[in-house]
Amino acid sequence: MSKKKKELFYLIIGCSGVFLGLYGVILFNRYVLMSLPLVLRMAAMIVTYWLTALVPVIIIVAGKEKFADYFNTDKIGRQIITGILIGTAMSVILTLIPHLAGFGAYVDNGKRYAYLWQFAYEFCYCILAVALSEELVFRGFIYNKIKNICGNEIAAVIGSSVIFGVFHIFGGERCSDNSDSVNRCVFLYMQDKN
Repeated sequence: MSKKKKELFYLIIGCSGVFLGLYGVILFNRYVLMSLPLVLRMAAMIVTYWLTALVPVIIIVAGKEKFADYFNTDKIGRQIITGILIGTAMSVILTLIPHLAGFGAYVDNGKRYAYLWQFAYEFCYCILAVALSEELVFRGFIYNKIKNICGNEIAAVIGSSVIFGVFHIFGGERCSDNSDSVNRCVFLYMQDKN
């Protein structure tokens, strides 16, 4: 099998696994999650979201590839710290402060936080589960597979962003909430230029 066909095969299997993993998370959240005690529920939410990355991780490990091959590791530490700091600042400014000022209904995305720990947990969940697993899957695995198949960075940016958008629509988000796909295109393109 040629290298491009092999990459396409892995891309199809990986994407299928990502969507099946998301379906598993949706089913778990719908039928099992709320029956667990609060502490287990909190841990289960973080652990089960990683099901979305399970098949791509298996493909990477089985192919004896390095995770570092999927990311530009020259400035990875600085990128992670910068991302966490910007994310924290934006969460505090755009969510926490308005919530504490009594405008929580306008900024909590329907979560209706009653306690500060709920906001803190949501922030940790979004970083440890959602952001890390989605970065690995979409910016790492899918982006690189498309780039290896097409040999074109722009096709890889657009392709991985479209799959990212479809993933979130499949997960129940409205199309208007999917402006992240456009942002991904811009940031991925900028990342490749650095």
